[in-house]
Amino acid sequence: MTGNYPAYMAGVHCALLLQASSAALFGVQACRAGLAQLQGANMCGMADKLLPYAAMSVGSVAVLSAMKKFKPAKKKAA
Repeated sequence: MTGNYPAYMAGVHCALLLQASSAALFGVQACRAGLAQLQGANMCGMADKLLPYAAMSVGSVAVLSAMKKFKPAKKKAA
């Protein structure tokens, strides 16, 4: 740590945004794979990827919630 709190918190928030975007991306991919599976698209490889995309989406959401839980709080001035 450099001791520069604003720069540190900017990095923390960038990491939170990156994790949120990956959770959203995996969620969209899981929805697309689920729709492909419902439509019976066995020829494209998308229907086979439902379980991995769903697992990555759930994992990303879990990690995002853990990151938000352990995010450092701003110290209150006394």
